[in-house]
Amino acid sequence: STIIAFVLFVIYKLAGFDRRIFFIVLFAWAVLILIFIDQRHYILSDMITIPMIGIGIILNTNPYTRTVGIKESLIGAILGYLALRFIADLYYFIRKKEGLGRGDLKFIAMTGAWLGSIALPLILLVSSFFFIELLFDFSNSNF
Repeated sequence: STIIAFVLFVIYKLAGFDRRIFFIVLFAWAVLILIFIDQRHYILSDMITIPMIGIGIILNTNPYTRTVGIKESLIGAILGYLALRFIADLYYFIRKKEGLGRGDLKFIAMTGAWLGSIALPLILLVSSFFFIELLFDFSNSNF
């Protein structure tokens, strides 16, 4: 609770009062929780990703809470999911094994719903760098 208050205070000082602060923090916490779950259990929970897709789309219908417009939100969710679905299906077709879980697809759809399709290339680029770093860390460990 102290951390949440601190985060809200920092956002307030950086951005001023904004009605979207609560929702921005909600999105950030969901992403952090999903990151920790994924690191430990290698899954992205549908109990978080699916409701957050819906919340992101609904919030973007309201001019006081939206981060992008409803059209951009819907395109972001659909394009994010379908782009990674195509890659996952292509990988499965070539290698005959799953290389990308369905939770990853829903996570990208969630970020697309909240941030719009314009953010998808940057999200995929950053997440790819984190994955590459994880591979290097794993290959350098004594396991």
